[in-house]
Amino acid sequence: MQTLFIVIAVILLAALLLWFVFPGTTTSLIINSGIRVLGFSQHRAQIGDTKFRWLETSTKGPPLVMVHGLTGDATNWIMMAPQLRAYRLIIPDIPPFGESRYNADGEADFSLHTQAERLDALLVHLGVDKFYLAGNSMGGYISGDYASNHPDKILGLLLLSPGAVKSVSFASHFDADLKAGRNPLRVENTQELQRLMELCFTKQPFVPEPIKRTILKRLLRISNQCNIIFDDMLNKNPGIEVLLADSPIPTLIYWGKEDKILNPKGGPALQKVMQNAELIMPEKTGHVPMLEYPKVTGEAMAAFINAQEVKIHSEPSKCS
Repeated sequence: MQTLFIVIAVILLAALLLWFVFPGTTTSLIINSGIRVLGFSQHRAQIGDTKFRWLETSTKGPPLVMVHGLTGDATNWIMMAPQLRAYRLIIPDIPPFGESRYNADGEADFSLHTQAERLDALLVHLGVDKFYLAGNSMGGYISGDYASNHPDKILGLLLLSPGAVKSVSFASHFDADLKAGRNPLRVENTQELQRLMELCFTKQPFVPEPIKRTILKRLLRISNQCNIIFDDMLNKNPGIEVLLADSPIPTLIYWGKEDKILNPKGGPALQKVMQNAELIMPEKTGHVPMLEYPKVTGEAMAAFINAQEVKIHSEPSKCS
């Protein structure tokens, strides 16, 4: 028995040393193992100007497409897989985030509408023509643009703290940074990474230093693109409430009451201009509810989709 304990201790020590010496590789191994355990497979394909990477489950239920926010990637959504196991989950990395890359000649176009059309190209590639669409922050903005241009494809829209409802004011720290000509979501050093995490969560999660270094390295690589995308969302597009004004698409707006990135007042403002929107504003919840409270958030999303499915399948057939 003593020998067994010694062997286990040596293995754990070796794993810990690997984590500190090779944090990127070790973190990737851990994440990829988690992806498989949660029932996802990884896929890659060149589609138009983008080399896409996406995660997908093999469930035969209705497709649910999920779009991450600025600086995020597909793994932002995976912890809700147990609550959403009834659906075929399709979660892309939106370029230049995660492992998706712009892969064509010329300057990359990361404008909001172009990103939405890239998403459409991926779904056409997958043969998905009717689906539920979920988006958080920037992903909510992209989802709003997509829904405004392809409403016939959307069975239901799920918007988690979507950017950006421009008819309400930004948070004070946003205004201060904007007046100074800075991107409030920029991450160029460990202090700014810590600040961003504090803004995203109501309760800061513990993140080991090796993982922080890996995250920072990834964000530094795409720092310029993040600034371009932020400027496009802020200055070159109407608010999502303009994109979705009078939209009849069944919609769940899920907005944490303690969101420090985007003003929670955007939730009621967006609901007011839509024809068929339900608003949930959970207590003690920040900007990324799918990361902060994946079980509760996943259950709310599943309840909304289940309700839409009941309505869809209870409607009289047009052929009868």
